[in-house]
Amino acid sequence: MPGTSRTSTRTPPVSPRRSETRLDLIELWAIGQYVDGLVRGELRRRGLSGELLALLAHLALEGPKTTRELSAALGQAFMTVSDHLDRLEEAGEIERIAHPTDGRSKLVVLTAAGRRRFEQGSPHVRTVERAIVRHLAGDPAEVRGAAADLRRALQAAFEELEAAG
Repeated sequence: MPGTSRTSTRTPPVSPRRSETRLDLIELWAIGQYVDGLVRGELRRRGLSGELLALLAHLALEGPKTTRELSAALGQAFMTVSDHLDRLEEAGEIERIAHPTDGRSKLVVLTAAGRRRFEQGSPHVRTVERAIVRHLAGDPAEVRGAAADLRRALQAAFEELEAAG
């Protein structure tokens, strides 16, 4: 009607309240992208490659693993990890050796070159870690505990979904 204002009495839609037990996967994905970007950027500024450094770091910190174990630990498909290992082997940064108790599989071990690259990158990864910790609102120990719990849950979910095909 002319001359009358129409004000809506409808309230804007309210987002459903998030359950405290539900994870926000988009947020987790964004966090992963932030971490990747920060680490790669810091390494690039130092003239280092972040390419496959997480795989080398896992071997340096956890010791020899099979390809399947690395796949589960990194949350990547077996063939993706196998292809990455081929590249690292060609670069002389890892070796595949006979498994001492399982004749069907090989253990992946770091070579001196792989350890050197891990050690070159590690201080710069720690620089990023310290920068993040400076900006945390909560206790870093609690955040580490929550991150460790989340990693265990992610690894279990990865293994479950991979097994389901």
